[in-house]
Parts: sequence; C-alpha cells; structure tokens
Amino acid sequence: MSTTDLFLIVLSLFFSGAWLIYNLYGFQWLPKINDKKGVIIPSFIFLSSPFIAIWAKSILTHGGVDGIIRSLIPLITFIAGQRITKREKQEEIKKQEIALATMLIFQVEENIIQALSAIERELTSGRNNNEVTLDKLRICCDKYNTKIEELYNKFSFQLEVTKTNSGLQTLSYLKETRDCLERITATSLTSEDRSYYLSEIRVYKIQGYANIITLIKELISNNELLHERFLNGYIRKLKQELKRLLLLRNIKKTRMKYWQDKSVVERENHPDGDLYFRFDIDTEDEAIEGIETIFEFLGITI
Repeated sequence: MSTTDLFLIVLSLFFSGAWLIYNLYGFQWLPKINDKKGVIIPSFIFLSSPFIAIWAKSILTHGGVDGIIRSLIPLITFIAGQRITKREKQEEIKKQEIALATMLIFQVEENIIQALSAIERELTSGRNNNEVTLDKLRICCDKYNTKIEELYNKFSFQLEVTKTNSGLQTLSYLKETRDCLERITATSLTSEDRSYYLSEIRVYKIQGYANIITLIKELISNNELLHERFLNGYIRKLKQELKRLLLLRNIKKTRMKYWQDKSVVERENHPDGDLYFRFDIDTEDEAIEGIETIFEFLGITI
C-alpha cells in the first residue's frame, strides 16, 4: 500500500469518524452550528474534492471507467441502505406518535371531559348547599381526581409524551385539572363558590377539547384520513357545547330579569333567587370565549 493510499484512508476515516461522533452527541460541549443556508455539506465536498480527484485519477489509471463504477457500487449500496433505514425509522416513529396521540385523545375525553361534565351536573343539581349534596359532589370529585392522578402518573415518565409540545401541554392540563378538583373538595362551597367553580369546570372542559385538537394537529397531521375524521368529530362536539352554553346563558338572563322584579326578601328566601341574582357570576361566558378562540384558530366561522 502506497503512502498516498494510506493518507487517503486515514483522512476518510477521520472525517467519517468525526461525523459519526457528532451525530452520537460526542460534541455536545461545542456551540450549535446554525446552517440555515445549508453550506456545511457543500463545504465538506469542496474541501474533499482534491482528494476525490486524486482517487478518481488513480482508479482511471488502473481500471478505467469500469474500475470507478465497481469501486462506487459499495458506496452507493451503503448510502441507499442508510436512506431506506432512515425512512423506515421515521415511518415507525410516526406510527408510534399516531398511536400515542390516539391513546391520549381517548384518555382525555373519557377520563377528563366526561368527568368534568359529571362534576358540572353535580354543581348545578343542588341549590341549597345541603350536606347530602355537598358530600355527593366531593365523592364525585375524589373519584375522578384519582383517575386523573393515575393518568398523569402513567404518561409523565414516557419519553414519547414529554418530547412533544402537545404531550407536555396535555400533562400540564392534567395537573391543572387535578388541582382544580382538589380545590373544590377543600372548600365549604357556598353559592358563590358553586358559581365560581361551575365557571372554572366549564373552562377546563373546553381546554380539554383544545388539548385534543392540538394533539391531532401536531401528531396526526401526516395521516390525512385519520386527521380529518378526528378533527371534524371534535369540531362537531364543540359546536354542540357552544349551542348548549349559549342556551344556558339565555335561560340565566331570562331568570335574572324575572328576579329583578321581585323583592329582596323573596330573592333571599328562594334558592333560584339566591343562585341567579345575589351571586351574579358569569358561568358560561369564559367557556364560550374559549370555544370561539378555538374556532378562530381553525379558521371556522360561527
């Protein structure tokens, strides 16, 4: 083996080895290279071109064009294999992301949105804040809070969840919802508290839908059929929720108008007067605004 051949071998091993170590995070201590213009690879080829020319001349001298073709076959095979392997790996990652997003979507809907709907019903079922009603509400909150805690613990240590923005947002949403239910069980729940938490529960419910849509947009966008089916399904549910909240707000306004004409004594002694007049807190407006924000983001005209 000539000195030139040995030099070329050492040089090629140096560059390829350095590239391999870089991809294996061997140079994490170095500042990140900003290659927005894509000049790194062309620069590498430019610097290597003299050596490539010497190598090609040597092949032509000894074996002609056939020699070059034979020498390039292993390289071409290697590059093709790397590309195929990379594409297959990317496809596998996408499949895992779609499976994960689908699981998170169903978990958020079944364990969070449905739980918040049940708690909302409990908050609107009792008017006099009697002990039986409050105990039932606390039992309901504790039941679903346990499920949310289990769901949070299940996903909080999974790399597939924590490495995506939508996954991190979902974990944050689970934690905030859990904390909200803990606050409900820790308070005495006066009529004012009941109205406040009713508004908060409705907002968290809409945030659940927003989280689901974020998961769909980020992790299922490559699967067009699944993306459209999921997205259209949850848009339809949000429209139904918006219709329900608007109806509730109109009913409340009608009742408020009715009680405005009543005496103070009648309002204080009647549970409807207590809930709808003395503690006039908007329990629908913030949730309605949340739905309108989601529709605006999606480009949907209401």
